[in-house]
Amino acid sequence: AIDSEDYLHVVWVCGRVRRCYRMSDDGGRSWSAAEPIFGNLLGVSGWDTMASDPYGSVFWVGTLRYPQAVYASVLRDGTWREPPRPLITQAFHLGLAGAHFPHLVVSRGNQLHLVLVEGDGGPLWYLHGQSDLPKDATQPTPWPRVVQMASPSPTPEATSDITTPISEEEPGQSVQLGVSLNPVVWAIAPVLLVLAIVFKVFRQRTR
Repeated sequence: AIDSEDYLHVVWVCGRVRRCYRMSDDGGRSWSAAEPIFGNLLGVSGWDTMASDPYGSVFWVGTLRYPQAVYASVLRDGTWREPPRPLITQAFHLGLAGAHFPHLVVSRGNQLHLVLVEGDGGPLWYLHGQSDLPKDATQPTPWPRVVQMASPSPTPEATSDITTPISEEEPGQSVQLGVSLNPVVWAIAPVLLVLAIVFKVFRQRTR
């Protein structure tokens, strides 16, 4: 994970499937010493996941045992919260407590979004949480309703206008792009045409 100060943070499986941690404050040119974390908890469930927020915190989620559970921890001021907090225990949900392949993202400063795969093959679960830090008051940049791009200067090469709808909600709005067809495009076009014909013949035969 990369925090708000551009520091790099790595958690990996070490020793007897426990966890170790290192950080770099110079873009990965040098690293701190490996530090065992999370005590005697162990396990490998595909991978762990980490995400950072705008306040310098780094969040970690992984499935460990014993006891088996989906655990979470946060790194603040260079220190991991230990022991990690169990998010999902076997008492709460037996199958999900052994979830694999988690993926975590942070939005709006303090909104945590976690996706998990129950067991080895699903179903897929989504969990939403909130940290104890304030919500980011910055409004997301709205999608532009109309984008106008300057047309290129006339050249001897052929030109073509491509109209792409911005959204299904407003089909009348469009983006106008001036495209210069250079020799590379003319060289790729026949190849794409042949691939399209081969794909169509393949589909007809498979039917």
